Amino acid sequence: MSEASETAAWQTFGAEGMFIGETSYVWGPEVLTDDIAKELTELMLLRKPWEERSDAFKRFASGKNPFETRWNFLVGKSTEPKWVNGQLIYEETPFGAVAHVSHIFGSMANLAYHYWLTYEYTGDEAFLRRQAYPMLRGVTEFFRTYPNLVKEDDGLYHILYSNHGESYWGAKDTLDTMSGMHGIFPTTIHAATLLGVDADKIPLWQEILDHLAPMPTSEDTECDVEIPEDGSVVWVGARGHALLNYREGKRVRPNPCTSFDLCNLQTEEANPAYYRVGRNMIDRIKRGYGVDDQRWYASEMSSFPRIFAAMGEGELLLDNIVRQLNSECAEQEHCFYDWNGSQAVYRNRLTAREGINAISAQRLGNAAAGLQMGLMQCSGGAPTLPPVIRVFPAWKKDWDASFELHARGGFVVSSAMQDGHVQYVCVKATRDAKLTLVNPWKEATDGEKQFACGKIGYDMKAGETVSFYEVHQL
Repeated sequence: MSEASETAAWQTFGAEGMFIGETSYVWGPEVLTDDIAKELTELMLLRKPWEERSDAFKRFASGKNPFETRWNFLVGKSTEPKWVNGQLIYEETPFGAVAHVSHIFGSMANLAYHYWLTYEYTGDEAFLRRQAYPMLRGVTEFFRTYPNLVKEDDGLYHILYSNHGESYWGAKDTLDTMSGMHGIFPTTIHAATLLGVDADKIPLWQEILDHLAPMPTSEDTECDVEIPEDGSVVWVGARGHALLNYREGKRVRPNPCTSFDLCNLQTEEANPAYYRVGRNMIDRIKRGYGVDDQRWYASEMSSFPRIFAAMGEGELLLDNIVRQLNSECAEQEHCFYDWNGSQAVYRNRLTAREGINAISAQRLGNAAAGLQMGLMQCSGGAPTLPPVIRVFPAWKKDWDASFELHARGGFVVSSAMQDGHVQYVCVKATRDAKLTLVNPWKEATDGEKQFACGKIGYDMKAGETVSFYEVHQL
């Protein structure tokens, strides 16, 4: 998709780099003629009044798939477009080109960060140079050159008319977008420095990062969002006015806890201010505030397994995984549930959440990610910081378990828990690396040295294995 995505950045938003739509074809979006592309750009940037679009543009758009990002305005506020004799009978949105997925930018930053994580696990510099870095650079360049990224009178960069998921449409500084920018800019700068490339771009990216508006919280929003009555500071969906606040209710906003290592257990040390906001979010959930219904937590697309794991909430995590695997909310959330035979989960463990023949594995990915994070985490608590390994950071004390998992930094880690007690931690180095392990006991030993510290530091060579135990077990 890379070449098509680079073309789409320019033809859709007049930006450089790479634009990967929230919903797209595996081969990427089609290349448009110059006249259609120019008009589309003006409409997507909200520069040209929607009522003034040309007849040629209307005819061209009316034959497109309304679920593709660029033509999503054809769906309207409904999600059930109709076709008659090959012609789309559509209901336009009341917000011009802005629709459910038209201006979602955070997801492509997530994709790029996954490429970076692959490098962190493998240490494969060839992969970083040939595949991961072009993704990082492409997405970062899109944000840098996006025409609606503006430096305002406060001296900070703000981004206008983006979406927060499918909820807030066309708002200022949406959390989805801002968390993506706060995650991807430092990562790309770090990767470019490692590779010794783009020396001319690094100062440009750093200048934006140094002056990037903070992620929106309940302290500074102009958007129509719930403000906690108890005065606690929480992340919210957008800073500025939204064209549409769609099906929001009183939901909390936990995006920084899901991606980019922006808020997790290690963030308490790396960025205490972020961590406090993350804890406020979790505390509100545990007290029953900030949510409109329980479906949101266990739905097919819920990211809460990753959120609960990242914040060390083992009880919430494992209960949520079980509910999600069982697809308990199918009747409420699955499109055409009755038409699909009123079956929540098929024998192949997949579902049909989006409608007839729309086979989905989304909940399996969420559950698997949360499960692995509950067993082990390896994060520095902020983008690109050296990873700190924790075993069983979010687990039920009465659930016995054992695992072997790869960890960032070049390690394979195995451990076991029985009766709520960690039995051992075994670490194998896949390359020369510095191990930092959170000590799961008061006193640990590797058979020779004893460690009474909170973190165990260990220089390891490729192929070396070390095992740690609690002192009194030996």
